[in-house]
Amino acid sequence: MGSVLKRQTVIEREDIAELARKASILLAIEDAVDEIALELGIENPGYSIEWPEAADTIRVYIDADAGCLREKVVDDLRIEVVCRRTEQNIRHIYREIALGMARKAAEILRQYVFGDREYIAIVLDSGSTIVLEGEPGKVVVPWIPKTFFTCHTPPHTQQPLFSRKDVESLIEILANRGFGSCVVTPYACLAVYRCGPFTLNDYFKLVSIARDYGYADKDVIDEAGLESVEGYIFS
Repeated sequence: MGSVLKRQTVIEREDIAELARKASILLAIEDAVDEIALELGIENPGYSIEWPEAADTIRVYIDADAGCLREKVVDDLRIEVVCRRTEQNIRHIYREIALGMARKAAEILRQYVFGDREYIAIVLDSGSTIVLEGEPGKVVVPWIPKTFFTCHTPPHTQQPLFSRKDVESLIEILANRGFGSCVVTPYACLAVYRCGPFTLNDYFKLVSIARDYGYADKDVIDEAGLESVEGYIFS
């Protein structure tokens, strides 16, 4: 992505704000798990999340024998973290929230996919979505703190794939605790997102993809052996 921004629009939608709220809760859970793992000397702790619909309490179980207990409150929602043997189940929770943001951002950008200008939608942790328009060909995106997800429309492109700079932007989002990015074309959208805490191994693998391939489609993502990152195509 490159060139000068021409226009921006801020969109406020309750459905996107709710996804951002859930994403913020996942970050609070990550913080609590990291604090306990550091205290107990556990590297890369596995955990499961019990998140009943409309409940006021979320329970998180760290896969460990040692005793632990931690509580956090986020937006009147109580998060209880305890240690016990458990099977990890977090991938589908991350997937649901990340793909939810991808679908909403792609929906906003659909009206622009046949034009000669590039547009990007940026979902912030506040739930607001900023839509930026660039010069014909490309759009320069300044790094915006607290970005949860981005999606953009590469002009004159039918195949959904990430360019080298798109992969580099994705790395920056994930390294700053965002959730992913997507590319939307007239016929399909490729979303690449994290399905758990972003690992250092995956950071280096994505850097290698940007350097060695110069692009990333779903096949490249699938074959990279990523632990915490997935690719998904939807129409």
